[in-house]
Amino acid sequence: AIDDILVTDQVPAELPAFAAVLTFQPATPNSHVVLHARSRGQPMVYVVGDALRQRLLALEGREILLVVESDAQRPCQIKLEDIDGLLTSEERAKLLAGRNRAPVDITPMERFGDYGVKTEALFPEDIRYVGGKAANLGILTRTIVDNSPEKAIAMTFDLWMDFMNQPYGGETLGSWIQDEVASFQFPPDMVALRPVLETIRSHIREQTIFTDRQQALILSALSRFQEEDKIRFRSSTNVEDTEFFLGAGLYDSYSGCLSDDLDEDQIGPSRCDFTKKNERGVFRTIKKVFASFYNERAVIERLRYGIDESEVGMALLVHHSFPDERELANGVVTVEIVTETSGKRVSNAHLVSQKGAFSVANPDSGWVPEEVSARFDGPVMETDLMFQRGSSLLGGEASVLTWPGDYLQLLALLDSAAKAYEESEGPFSRIELDFEWKLVLPHRLVVKQIRQVPSVQDALEPPVFSD
Repeated sequence: AIDDILVTDQVPAELPAFAAVLTFQPATPNSHVVLHARSRGQPMVYVVGDALRQRLLALEGREILLVVESDAQRPCQIKLEDIDGLLTSEERAKLLAGRNRAPVDITPMERFGDYGVKTEALFPEDIRYVGGKAANLGILTRTIVDNSPEKAIAMTFDLWMDFMNQPYGGETLGSWIQDEVASFQFPPDMVALRPVLETIRSHIREQTIFTDRQQALILSALSRFQEEDKIRFRSSTNVEDTEFFLGAGLYDSYSGCLSDDLDEDQIGPSRCDFTKKNERGVFRTIKKVFASFYNERAVIERLRYGIDESEVGMALLVHHSFPDERELANGVVTVEIVTETSGKRVSNAHLVSQKGAFSVANPDSGWVPEEVSARFDGPVMETDLMFQRGSSLLGGEASVLTWPGDYLQLLALLDSAAKAYEESEGPFSRIELDFEWKLVLPHRLVVKQIRQVPSVQDALEPPVFSD
């Protein structure tokens, strides 16, 4: 249930719809699941010590009050109180209502007038046309040209709107979907919601079409790419990567190529990936990304924040794919930037990195990543770097990147992008930015995402109950 506290041996791959998550395994810092928990204000805690673990297990099935606090002296303090049978229905309702988040400010989607636009022309305010991920990438493609995704374009909400206007029974696809989800409120009845969403996703993937005109416009929008190019289609909605809503990991991305649509057959293997027995054309790929707009966690988050479904949708960020065999390293960096009253600008960066294609953003293994921190108030120097923990894939000693050169280059790139973001969206007295990057062959750092990490709302003073 949505109000349950999950106690688990392992860190979940996705942030589940629970009131809190307590794990007996440490989470990967800066991963999507951690960033999402932070922005939501949902407790997600690594439980240390056999005594506390045994106490938690002994409370299974009981109603408890969990309070998680932190300060400079005590990074994380867990307080548990067994309140089973002590609450009136009014007290319980008040406590749960105080945990709810206020509605977030979402920029409604608008038509752009074309299906495709180069990211070099985009700014964060263009979220209304192309979603947050694509709009923010414009900062990178203009500022760090040689270290951002190549040939990046955005496919606009025009395609989504046209796609949702296709007939379904006596109505449109979009109106049918909205009717299906309209009866659900937060917290939803998951037993009822889950099959509804699975039906919607399956229908989008398997039963929908793009008209001949839509297909022609899609191919025109993708004209920057060669037929054999492996292209990555990434979700870019107006319900993610915003000042108010992070949305990390809610939606899915997939790869495809033009040649599988242009070869006039539906027989595999894929022409851009011969390891795949089925074709991976761009039309099929786009529908798979569109279907992920109705992922379970995505819909729950929109319900949680009271978002109007008629105002939101799925655009796409499209660029060259980064095959695993070309990926030397990857990572996520959070940078907190504080501008003091004197005008001095201080940056605190936390770099979490891993060798090869073992993802940091969406970890799926027990490998421990590398952690490096940096603090600088001008050009980043070697003395600013602090090696905190090594990657278990490298034995915990060797660095994932070349020390210190690659780290200094990466931080310089991120600082340039951060200054451009502040100039575009600021000024800010404090801002935290989240970056995703890769090191690809032959030896090129690519920063593929920038987004603002929303500030967590102030927590309510926890009530005290006694026997």
